Amino acid sequence: MTTPSKQTTQDFYWHSTTPGMKRKLSQIEAQLKYSGCDKDYDRDMYNQAYLSVLLTLKQEFKGKPQCRINNWERSSLLNYFDSKNDKTLTEHYRILVINLFFDSESTPRKRTTLGPIIFRCHYCDGTASLKKFDVLNRRFGKYGYICDSGCDASVSFHKGDSMPMGSLANKELRILRSQCMTLLKEISRKNQVNESVINRKLSETLHLNYLDIKIARLAEEQCHTFIREITKLVL
Repeated sequence: MTTPSKQTTQDFYWHSTTPGMKRKLSQIEAQLKYSGCDKDYDRDMYNQAYLSVLLTLKQEFKGKPQCRINNWERSSLLNYFDSKNDKTLTEHYRILVINLFFDSESTPRKRTTLGPIIFRCHYCDGTASLKKFDVLNRRFGKYGYICDSGCDASVSFHKGDSMPMGSLANKELRILRSQCMTLLKEISRKNQVNESVINRKLSETLHLNYLDIKIARLAEEQCHTFIREITKLVL
């Protein structure tokens, strides 16, 4: 199967606002709540993952009845998306959303088992898993996704589904992301504007997909740009 090209913000919102897609996305959201993730989960990533699965099928089976996800067996989809041991975070979301979709349609409805997961560390090409921070991290008793190879990369997680908040970050990047978050909250409070409104404006300024503007997914250079541009915003 071919891999779909990177979706633009316009593509994402056009697809997600069509009647059929809105129904399916609301079905996935209802299944997330049924599975115990009524808060602290990344709705946008699940929606994007569903669209990615759907577009992949439509590219490969254009004009054929199999292009509709509900005409596919769960095992067929999982065999395709679960073929690698070193899956990226996005690939994990694709697998989870397939399970969410089929579990929501089962009679009686099943609870979907979500994270914790193991995914690839982009710093050292090792793996990262959910575990306790050690004493050297000075974050006693706290859990997070930490690189198993000891390269100091880590990221926090959603309490609702145990999925990572974003991509792994080394110490320098964690400091930059913290600065971004402080600025975002400060400007949101000062202007009495929701953080999502600020992020949407920043995504246009930085020419990023709205889903990629989430601070926990920003790379080092993007953080520098975020810090520079957020102070220039006219709200």
